Amino acid sequence: MRIEIEKNRKTPLVRFTVHVPTGRQRFGFPGWLLDKRHLKRRQLLERLFIELEDALNSGQSLPESAWESLATLKEDYPKVHAKVVQKLGIQEPPAKDRLTVGKAFDDYIADHYTNRITISNWKQTRKKVVSRFPEDTPMEDISLKDMEKLFFQLREKYSVATLYKDVRNVRQLWDHCHDNGDLSQNIMRKLRFQAKSKQLVARKPYVDAAWFAAALEAITSQQQRTLLCYYRWMGARQNDPRGDKWEDVDWAGKRVLRSNIKDDLEKLGWCPIPPQMLVELEKWHQLVVNEHGKASGPIFPWLFQSSSANQYTYFVGRVKQKGVAVWDDFFNSLRASRAREIRRLPNGRQLEARWIGHSPEVADKHYDDIQESDYGLISDDQETPPDDEPGKQSDAA
Repeated sequence: MRIEIEKNRKTPLVRFTVHVPTGRQRFGFPGWLLDKRHLKRRQLLERLFIELEDALNSGQSLPESAWESLATLKEDYPKVHAKVVQKLGIQEPPAKDRLTVGKAFDDYIADHYTNRITISNWKQTRKKVVSRFPEDTPMEDISLKDMEKLFFQLREKYSVATLYKDVRNVRQLWDHCHDNGDLSQNIMRKLRFQAKSKQLVARKPYVDAAWFAAALEAITSQQQRTLLCYYRWMGARQNDPRGDKWEDVDWAGKRVLRSNIKDDLEKLGWCPIPPQMLVELEKWHQLVVNEHGKASGPIFPWLFQSSSANQYTYFVGRVKQKGVAVWDDFFNSLRASRAREIRRLPNGRQLEARWIGHSPEVADKHYDDIQESDYGLISDDQETPPDDEPGKQSDAA
């Protein structure tokens, strides 16, 4: 195998020449292939043509690495690939059952996940992919370029943060299938989704006590008032309280054994009930006892009687009717507001992980930013003790 450079033309040409039983064959590529920035690509082509020449002259079958390089050649230079197959008489290996994109997603989800939220997120990724590639499309027929085009088009419908996670899922799925031998190569390892760091985090407004109090006055039903306080002062996700029962409340200790829907309503542990929340919870408890003789079972049965969407509509509609500004990311902003407050307490970062229910790393990225009160820590006059006199030893020494 020889490499020749043809310079007597406007655009230089790199030719790979192989000598096979059918004679000398030459295949041309753009001259920029010689640039050191494209060294890996040039080395791949050199190895491919050496393997082709050796296999055809010896009568042996092509090694697996040659088939992978041919697939890359087909992706990058389809016309040259067609010429190589024709001129060298390359015979594709016998076809085996080809894994389809629908089956790949379904099998991977079923084999790896049990948490219903994680399963739901993966199914959303699946939905986006099969919107462009039908379920029976063999995975090997999906090119990197087509997948990149799909996610670029999806920017019009979905947030950057959502698509970034979907791209990560696609790479993870293709990695798994390649490692299992279902794919001869993994072209999706190069799949990237360009996004700035700030685009991956939804900034949530801080709903201070006064703003929240004004919104709370718009809610007249005691159950819903208490629930709204649960979101703000306990930092609960919208459906976390579905797992909390009256039996989980320790009235003497002013705490509740809170649940976490992210872990299939597994209990977070004992969480303190703030006074703003406790006063509403006591009122709601008394109403339940007056009506049923005792309080048992779910604290908020309304969560089981209406959909999540209708709950959102209920709260937002009544707050708007009272002329109170409605904050963005209604439920999540209440959670984030409480998380910010807790992490500013002594040992707050650890308490936030225990009482809000997300890791410190997630909280650092998604639930915190500069608060108005933080500015005073630096800008207000601070009395600082004078430095020790040079050379003077302290009493503790």
